[in-house]
Amino acid sequence: MDIYISGTGQRLRVHGAHSCTGDACVIHRPSAHHMRSWPTTWRTDRFIMERICKHGVGHPDPDEPGVDRSHGCCGCCQPLT
Repeated sequence: MDIYISGTGQRLRVHGAHSCTGDACVIHRPSAHHMRSWPTTWRTDRFIMERICKHGVGHPDPDEPGVDRSHGCCGCCQPLT
């Protein structure tokens, strides 16, 4: 297990980098998505990692596998094309 400090200061026990699988991982290998620089926060009620936008809204991290993407949304999680 590793310790990860979220962008909102939460101290979390997470899987170790050696056991990380797949192409992307919100903790060890974030993909090049547009929310990558936003602070992370762990949602204990939903068991998912979110990214907090400039409006203070939590958006599910794109690298979280198989999560319900419904959330209170301000539109920031939609990439500009």
